[in-house]
Amino acid sequence: MESAPEPQRTKPNAQRLQRRAPSEVAELGERFYSMVCQTPGETMAVLAGKLGATAQELKVPVAQLKRADRVRGVGQRSHMRYFPMASESKGEKEAEA
Repeated sequence: MESAPEPQRTKPNAQRLQRRAPSEVAELGERFYSMVCQTPGETMAVLAGKLGATAQELKVPVAQLKRADRVRGVGQRSHMRYFPMASESKGEKEAEA
């Protein structure tokens, strides 16, 4: 009895594996941030469509925005909705006044 032939493993597309330039990631992050400010509470799928990018392409820029406390996500997984964060916290505003 013959065993089933193993599927051939193809080499991954070299272009797909290239890293994006930091300036390109930052520019995409800024575009995402401005879109979130215009339409807060939208999901990644909606925002990605408006930006002409895929959700996978936005993964790194959004993670950087979250680390910088510029964007926050509410919800889980595909139901995550994104909101802009205030530039200054309430305590800092009250201290200045």
